[in-house]
Amino acid sequence: PPLRAWAGAMAGNSADLQLQTPELAFGKEGQVQKLVANIFTLRVRSNRCFEWHVWRVDFPPPSPQPSGKGKSALKGKGDSKGKSSSKPSAEKPKDPPPAMRLEGMDDVMKGWPQQETCWIYDGRNVLYTRKDKEQLTRALEGEHEATTRNFRDKVQMAISPAQDARQEERQQVIDLRRLLQPAGDATNLGVHQERHFLEIALRS
Repeated sequence: PPLRAWAGAMAGNSADLQLQTPELAFGKEGQVQKLVANIFTLRVRSNRCFEWHVWRVDFPPPSPQPSGKGKSALKGKGDSKGKSSSKPSAEKPKDPPPAMRLEGMDDVMKGWPQQETCWIYDGRNVLYTRKDKEQLTRALEGEHEATTRNFRDKVQMAISPAQDARQEERQQVIDLRRLLQPAGDATNLGVHQERHFLEIALRS
């Protein structure tokens, strides 16, 4: 049988997005079972949990630190005129590892309410914030230097509104109500971000 996941959002002060996965009970313990499909039953009891803003998260490379050695730092094992025989490295700076990104995002979002789910981060380049929390997003756009608990270095990240493909001047907003439409309904087309949101929320 397919794996079923329930998504619920509680109303009131404890408004939250809670996704629970029931225990697997196939009746064939110890045997490999092929998972055919995921069926999501979506129950949202508060209108505040339907709409979410989408943000793009980038990790700019840190600024190069001066070596303090002047031109002498360019001299290698070349000829007597100081010409280096080695070529400069063209290796692209690597993005921080996923665990470091998550800790950095926790630091950036530490001022948000902790008793309810107001934001969800996919660990890569997409951040979701609840639309009804717009007053908290005013300081979100821009560059941030975040500290981490288990890493020595800080995380440099740039957060910007994700553009709506249909209206570029607007920030992209997902609406979970689109997932409640019949599969063949025209309004149910192009719900990639809504499905991605549920996948991330299920793992959070």
